[in-house]
Amino acid sequence: MSAKNSKPVIRPLALAIMAVISSQAFAQEKAANDNTPLNLDAIIVTGQPQGISKMKSSVSISTMSDEQITRTGATNAAEILRSIPGIRSESSGGEGNANLTVRGVPLSAGGARYVQFQEDGLPILLFGDIAFGTADQFLRSDFNVDRLEVIRGGSASTMATNSPGGIVNFISKTGKDTGGALGLTYGLDHRQTRYDFNYGAKDNDKTYTNIGGFFRYGEGGPRDAGMNVENGGQLKANITREFDGGYVRINF
Repeated sequence: MSAKNSKPVIRPLALAIMAVISSQAFAQEKAANDNTPLNLDAIIVTGQPQGISKMKSSVSISTMSDEQITRTGATNAAEILRSIPGIRSESSGGEGNANLTVRGVPLSAGGARYVQFQEDGLPILLFGDIAFGTADQFLRSDFNVDRLEVIRGGSASTMATNSPGGIVNFISKTGKDTGGALGLTYGLDHRQTRYDFNYGAKDNDKTYTNIGGFFRYGEGGPRDAGMNVENGGQLKANITREFDGGYVRINF
């Protein structure tokens, strides 16, 4: 066996430096959420005919705030969902092409055949088991995510397609809470660098906007690729205008 082949596999390590810029109101709201980790009074809009609180809902619901997601150290959607009770998530394909199912439902073929992925209430794909084209490949989790809502069974099957097992809904920040964050992640034993940012602000009481995204470059993991296999990122933004009877939101 050559010396190259006998090289031990080192688990990737990362150094994360976080700088948070927030207004006093934003910080106070976050502190209030920290005091109520279950957040049973939160209004859930996923897989429901109308918004209802977690306490009053009869279906199995799990939620995660942006702060809870950050604490997990997850780098993609599949890793985030490992923190949800009753969810089986296998990120065997790396950042995308994960296998996902919920308790009591078999993991059939690949992807998420019985679970629908949504972003802001809209389906990412209508089918979850397209070969090498699963829904999570079209979703990149970053500082834009405000919260995650997951419904297992119950009304999920009647409110969306490909969802007898449940619905996974990544809800984006809107800028209604003024503040932002900057993040730097750097691989210690592999060549990978990632920058994250997000900022939201109000123009007035009825108009607010949010912008965020990430950029990364490097070898993409602990393996010595000998080249940059990652060099890019994403940018997301939205602007919202509220009216007496509702609101209009434009997403970019």
